[in-house]
Amino acid sequence: MLKSKIKTYSNVIKSDSYLTHLNSLMLSDRFGWRWIATTSGDDDNLDDNLNGTFYHNLIRCKEYCSEHTNVFMPLIYECIDLSGYKGYTIERARLGLILNRGKPIVHAPHVDYREPHKTILFYLNKSDGATFFYKEKMVLENGDPKRYEKYEVMHQNLFEQNSMVVFDGHTYHSSSAPMHHELRIALNINLISI
Repeated sequence: MLKSKIKTYSNVIKSDSYLTHLNSLMLSDRFGWRWIATTSGDDDNLDDNLNGTFYHNLIRCKEYCSEHTNVFMPLIYECIDLSGYKGYTIERARLGLILNRGKPIVHAPHVDYREPHKTILFYLNKSDGATFFYKEKMVLENGDPKRYEKYEVMHQNLFEQNSMVVFDGHTYHSSSAPMHHELRIALNINLISI
């Protein structure tokens, strides 16, 4: 896959008030974050104490699953419209919060689903922690995604508030922990063909 297949967009949300509201909501005590031990599944072989992340599902298996989903729907639809992905439905929309661990951490390369899908990542807060994209594509090997011995970085997308990156979901990618900010929050939207 060529780097040109990865598209980035800036200034997605036109309303500063809406963006500020989303950030205030996500960091309030009304917002329920859940903890998981790894950011990208069982293949993360990093120090377990530094590899966990928080998440909040907005949509899962095409169903709303958060009391806050409606607040995020204008953003989700704006991202989908801007991406140009027509003829798709939302399989999952999930927020991910990664903490600063005091040292550089790049999580394991992964894909979100085995089925063909498109992915949109929207960066919500002022932070850092790039997203890495790899030349390797997901192929099934004995029913499971193939794990490569080595992954070659094709593109590093810097974390910039109110920007998004769109790509084919079978592109291996990984998040990284912020180094210059306390935390990093991204919205991950997975789309499948109707």
